[in-house]
Amino acid sequence: MKKLLLIFTLLSLLTACGGKEEFGNALIDTVPGLSDEERAVWRIANYVKYNDGKVPPLSLFTQAGIINVDEINKESILKLISQKDFDTVNSKSELQTLIDKYNIAIKKVKAFAEDKGEAPTVEDYFDIGVSDKELEAKIDTLNTQIKGLPKSELEKLSLIKILSILEKF
Repeated sequence: MKKLLLIFTLLSLLTACGGKEEFGNALIDTVPGLSDEERAVWRIANYVKYNDGKVPPLSLFTQAGIINVDEINKESILKLISQKDFDTVNSKSELQTLIDKYNIAIKKVKAFAEDKGEAPTVEDYFDIGVSDKELEAKIDTLNTQIKGLPKSELEKLSLIKILSILEKF
């Protein structure tokens, strides 16, 4: 807990002084007593906070002990967590909870599209990261559009793809 408080304080000071992502990562690297897993989580959170710099590779998620992130969903998961407040994505458990909700909701949407499940709800799409305020009025159209996707596109369904579908109407 003291380590987290120290990091918060130092990141806050850097942010107040116009700090950039590279300063945050350099700072993370110098905090004594952090495990490699904690450093990886903080690097992901730091990327999300500044939404700047090099996109975290899959290996960073692995190093952080975070599961169920792959090349298909990584970009969407980064977009999802970047929508959140820094304080809600700065621990392994917080990141994993968001990722798990995302993956469960994506599976529900895919199952629906394959006639193997119930229609996704607005809450399911929010768990995926769709933040459209008019989603409730658009959900039937969105579900119809997704149901009409070819299998090859459905296998790669992600927040990014759903947002591109929404942009069309």
